This record gives sequence, C-alpha cells and structure tokens, in this order.
Amino acid sequence: MKHTEAIAHLALAAHGLRTEAAVSTRAAEREPHHRMQHLQAADEYRARAAQIDAAIRLLTTNELKDAA
Repeated sequence: MKHTEAIAHLALAAHGLRTEAAVSTRAAEREPHHRMQHLQAADEYRARAAQIDAAIRLLTTNELKDAA
C-alpha cells in the first residue's frame, strides 16, 4: 500500500479539525457574545474534515483498485 502513510496523516489531520470544531462549539456556549463566530469556525473545520475524508476515500479506493 503505497498511500498508507499519506492516508494516516490525512486521518490525523481530519481528527484534529473535528477536535477544533468541538472546541469552537463549546466556546460558542461559553461566549454568547461571540457565538456566531465560533459556530461559523466550527462549520468550517467540519467542512475541511469532510474534504479530507473524501480524499481518504479516493486514495483508499485507488489502492484497492491497484491491488486487484
């Protein structure tokens, strides 16, 4: 599997982005005066994580096709 290391790094990055989204969501609860900014940041983190997840699926699919 030639992309295994890249997939692992991407998975770690996606996990970090989801963690940041959770932190931003909690910050929105603690800081009502900045609620919208925190929620927007959380949405952006989740969107980036979803893009990375799509890249992982593409790499994994290509790996499976190459192995077949």
